[in-house]
Amino acid sequence: MNFYFAPMEGVTGYYFRTAYNAAFPGLDRFYTPFLSANDTFQFTHREERDVAPEHNLGMRVVPQIITNNAEMFVWAIREMAKLGYTEVNLNAGCPSGTVVAKGKGAGLLRDPDRLDEFLDQTFELLEKEGICYDVADAPEVPLFVKMPSAEILDSKYAEASEASRDEMNEAAETLASEEGDGAIRPKPVKTTDGRTHVCISVKTRIGGWEPDEAGELIRVYNRYPLKDLIVHPRVQKQIYRGEVHLDVFRQFVEASKHHLVYNGDIVTVADYERITRMFPEIDSIMIGRGLLTNPALVREIRGGAAATLEELKAFHEQLLENYMTEMQSERNTLFKMKEYWNWLSQSFEGSDRYMKEIRKADTIVRYRAAVRNLLANCPLKGEV
Repeated sequence: MNFYFAPMEGVTGYYFRTAYNAAFPGLDRFYTPFLSANDTFQFTHREERDVAPEHNLGMRVVPQIITNNAEMFVWAIREMAKLGYTEVNLNAGCPSGTVVAKGKGAGLLRDPDRLDEFLDQTFELLEKEGICYDVADAPEVPLFVKMPSAEILDSKYAEASEASRDEMNEAAETLASEEGDGAIRPKPVKTTDGRTHVCISVKTRIGGWEPDEAGELIRVYNRYPLKDLIVHPRVQKQIYRGEVHLDVFRQFVEASKHHLVYNGDIVTVADYERITRMFPEIDSIMIGRGLLTNPALVREIRGGAAATLEELKAFHEQLLENYMTEMQSERNTLFKMKEYWNWLSQSFEGSDRYMKEIRKADTIVRYRAAVRNLLANCPLKGEV
């Protein structure tokens, strides 16, 4: 089974992803919070930093784009290809009212004809620009790595066999440049005829208002060569409330031509087991809130150990350090850390009282003291 970390706006930026991956390695992919492709044809500084290869070392990352304009979407796809990304994900699932009001995210689903037109224009523009989107022979999602020093490379090359040297030379051909900190930026992946190769995937809900809208959406999606179709089986108006419509997800399994990824309400091992029993055809799962609450959830699903207190402490410290470096502001760092504790506190018994102290903390010193109190007095769930 493949496991993907869902994009969570304002939460799972690169500072979170790097801390998480260091503490709980093993996820197959991370999807970025959405980058906005708009009429400025320019990403914000924050968005550029989030997808910079040097900020995503050791992870396979897929950038997600939100837009309702094909020209802007294709511009964003081209920009991601320049960075070495081989897949771009379209956000057709964000349920936020402000996003939907602009016809973006899940707002795309309220008019299937408009969605159809948008996708048609997107693939037509990709053709005109010579960008290959074929799913067959799709390139692997890249793993950004750190470049060893020239001295280490020379030493390894001198000691390598002739066959190994050939492999090293071939690997070097795929590298476009060495960044200042040693991060590798791969060249855009090319087809045999020299075209850039970038695949398109979509993260979608099952409709805007009612579950019975799903049938038309499936028909629209089936007209286009999508690498993955990630389905959260709620409609937009539910936001994250109410039950997921597993009967409608069954419609996708039976009628969709695409490789499907299930997403929604997997917060325990039992949730995962229920979904995989119901849909044995599915080989890929995306999890968001479940991993925020229990960072070791995927490890547990795979038969490994639950998170230990020491692991969570190390994760917390790295996350705090990353936020302090990124935010350059004690106030903004505290805001982000308190926001995450709304999720992580659910892993601890009796945490409500201590969460009040965390929320009241107005300095890093007081915040650390409040966190120490929680960790010292609240056992992890399952250890009681």
